[in-house]
Amino acid sequence: MQYKTLVAPLITFLYLDLSESMRLDIYHTTTVLDHLMLGCGHEVESHRKWTYFEQVIYLLDIAVDSRFTRNSLLIKNYSMLITDISLFHEGIYKCVRGENFEVYRHHVEVQECYEF
Repeated sequence: MQYKTLVAPLITFLYLDLSESMRLDIYHTTTVLDHLMLGCGHEVESHRKWTYFEQVIYLLDIAVDSRFTRNSLLIKNYSMLITDISLFHEGIYKCVRGENFEVYRHHVEVQECYEF
């Protein structure tokens, strides 16, 4: 198994070469009410889906889980835009395209609010 780690501010990329398939792990941290764009590769695959904690939320262009339709949108390249992030959006997202997949581990931080 080969692996390479790249570190950028608040985002860590971990590439794992697992036989014929390619997996990409990405760690995101956002705050409440931020927006987040999750990519799904550049190759055109006939079979694509998005999952949230292994539950299908989008299959091809069809929203399967209605909890995500209010705050998410599929872009032309099958990237998913999540708007107005809340604690509900924290978790593990996966974009599956054929045998390749990208895993997003998304953490939501709540900023402290001080009143004087």
